[in-house]
Amino acid sequence: MIGSEDLIKLASNLLEASHEEVEQAAEALVRASASRAYYAAYHTAKTIGDKLPQGSDGGVHQRMIDGMINQSFSGQAGLFDSDTARKIVALGYKMNQIKAIRFRADYALDQAFEIETAQQAIAEARQALKKAQEVKFID
Repeated sequence: MIGSEDLIKLASNLLEASHEEVEQAAEALVRASASRAYYAAYHTAKTIGDKLPQGSDGGVHQRMIDGMINQSFSGQAGLFDSDTARKIVALGYKMNQIKAIRFRADYALDQAFEIETAQQAIAEARQALKKAQEVKFID
């Protein structure tokens, strides 16, 4: 089995490998790197999102993210304190940022995708993993 840290490492390795490839292959690796970074963050965030009510619009990923952002309005008394609620909301917003990059990487193939954007996705995903580790639910 693999975990989120393995996916972040893969994202970094793909980005490094892109430096050795011809232009078209390099861009594909850069895009794949950003995508893997998102999924590293997603799988970690999902362990938190699964404990919250989901949003009602969009796909499963967006519903989870919306549930994190809007959780303070969902009557989750007893699951976490206000500090944890703020951390969950911040994680939701971070996930939205990374998801937007992943969407560009996977679907906007007619637009250039720069190495710096993949580097941003990896950095944002690492921040998301850190934010997720800070979330503590009340037992």
